[in-house]
Amino acid sequence: MLFQVFETSQGSGALEILNKYPDIRLMILDYYLPDEDTVELIYSIREKFKKNEVGIIVVSGVIKTNMIPVLLKAGANDFLSKPFSKEEFIIRVNNTIEMLDIINELEFYAFKDPLTGLYNRRYFLKKLQSYGNLLKDMVLN
Repeated sequence: MLFQVFETSQGSGALEILNKYPDIRLMILDYYLPDEDTVELIYSIREKFKKNEVGIIVVSGVIKTNMIPVLLKAGANDFLSKPFSKEEFIIRVNNTIEMLDIINELEFYAFKDPLTGLYNRRYFLKKLQSYGNLLKDMVLN
């Protein structure tokens, strides 16, 4: 499998790249970013992209083990400790992308008719609920 790779040394650059190329499926983030807290960056990414839209793997050579659950709760899909082998890296990247594909396939079958591809009742009920929440927020403001 071939990948197109974009690179930045800044957390803010990662958000810019995601906004410019919204079809990106996977981000590899180093825990230590010079301009931004990685946990906050993950929260920012998750405000715009769900876990099934963009996978996030955080890598670090020096991290307290109690930070790993914090990263995962913030929305990271995986954590990889440095140093790691090329094989382990490739496996984790492939596993994350495969998980995204599985989630998207399950979502397709949950919300669309497999024969016609049309949205089903479950999809419309979910949308109605989100529109109801939006209307409630508008009324309260």
